[in-house]
Amino acid sequence: MYGAPLGIPEALSGDNSYGLRGYPSPSPQTLIVVGYQHQYIEPYFATCTLAGKITNRYNIENEESKVPDIFVCRNMHGTWEEFWKQIQHFG
Repeated sequence: MYGAPLGIPEALSGDNSYGLRGYPSPSPQTLIVVGYQHQYIEPYFATCTLAGKITNRYNIENEESKVPDIFVCRNMHGTWEEFWKQIQHFG
C-alpha cells in the first residue's frame, strides 16, 4: 500500500523466514531500523540517529513496546553480506 506506489523500497527483515529472502541489489545505503537497541545496531553504521519511537496510547505491552526506538542509519561499515549474517535470527 505504501511501498512501490510512493517510490518506497520493500521492507527488509532478518526475522525468522523473512530473513531468508535476503536483501536487494544494489544494497540500500540508508536504513530505517526498528526493533534494535542503539548499542546493538550502532557499530554497523557511521551514523544512527534516533528518529522517533513506536507509541501505543493504550499502554499494551507487545513486541514493539519492548524496543520502541526508530533509527535512521547511514554509511554501513563492512559489507551487506557480513551485516545480514549478524541480523538474521529465529525466535
